[in-house]
Amino acid sequence: MASEKECYKDKKKTAPIRIIGLTGCIGSGKSSVGRILEKLGCFRLDSDELSREIMVPGSNLLKQITSVFGNKILYPDGTLHRKMLGQIVFSDPEKLKKLESIVHPVLQNEALKRLETAEYPAVYEVPLLFQTGQHQFTDLNVVVICPTELRMQRVNKRDGLDEDSFNARLRNQAKEDWLISQGDVIIENDMDEKVLYEKVLNLYTDIISGNVKKLY
Repeated sequence: MASEKECYKDKKKTAPIRIIGLTGCIGSGKSSVGRILEKLGCFRLDSDELSREIMVPGSNLLKQITSVFGNKILYPDGTLHRKMLGQIVFSDPEKLKKLESIVHPVLQNEALKRLETAEYPAVYEVPLLFQTGQHQFTDLNVVVICPTELRMQRVNKRDGLDEDSFNARLRNQAKEDWLISQGDVIIENDMDEKVLYEKVLNLYTDIISGNVKKLY
């Protein structure tokens, strides 16, 4: 029996939507949605994973970051101590803005290079999709939503963040209602993985057919 990816392989060549922007608040499950879309046949680019690739020891980007925040944000081997950096910037909005002004232009340029050569449809996961203006490079923007309490539970399980750390990060993100107002498509991720898979499969099928709904 052919896999779902194989079944869609020929169809996606004529898909009307080339690049899908994917975002959501912390813990909403946007990466879960991205991985399902990848399984179904999309090229997937995760901005968090991409940032890890380009912030390697010795890179100009990492040198710029350490020139501002000091060597305390590095491990002994020269790699970025992301948790330490997060503690610094998420407790100080001005420092967060400074970090974003350094990272986002480099990250965006690299992302665009990869998306230009990707097989479509492609999904691009970006926490600050609208805030950084990157939605202008996409054809469809998907927002994943989830109740705050459930998001906090997921982040605690995934990253070990306590409630105070979670709320500190939440304060530096756009409100979910605002994201909903910006998105073309909303996916409610408040059930189990099986339900989410069915929702994303329906979305992918609609993307291929060019008949996308607002809510999944």
